[in-house]
Amino acid sequence: MSIDTQSSGGRGIVSLPGGTSEWFDLVPGERMRIRLGATDTGGRFTITESIVAPGGSAPLHLHRSADEIFMVTAGTVHFTVADDVVEAPAGTIIVLPRGTAHSFINRAATDARMVAIFTPGGMETMLTAFADTPDAGRAALVERHDTVMVASMAAPETS
Repeated sequence: MSIDTQSSGGRGIVSLPGGTSEWFDLVPGERMRIRLGATDTGGRFTITESIVAPGGSAPLHLHRSADEIFMVTAGTVHFTVADDVVEAPAGTIIVLPRGTAHSFINRAATDARMVAIFTPGGMETMLTAFADTPDAGRAALVERHDTVMVASMAAPETS
């Protein structure tokens, strides 16, 4: 159950486990749900939660107008951040200022879980549309949302 006490007026927002948001398949191997979106936060940020199956990945990309923060909450995820490859076990936080190319892949035999925060909010619009867009339309979709695919939509080459 989610409780939104409105982000204006100094009041808080509570998003309880389970919440009201539905899980969706962002790409094969990654299930996601929007914990809080721009509407919930007055546009300040978006928070997502993901389950990344073994082999699940995101291709190398960057966001021109949003910072992104990942926290690995279970498992281990390999990230490429600019020119660096990082093995990120549970508890790792990765901060990606806007314009930083990044990708990830779960090379483990078990699911990994992550929370991502985007600021400013609004990234949920692209993410939910991406899940429903055929491969041929995804490049144009991400470009409309100020995201650049640096590598193809294939699995990233993280080591």
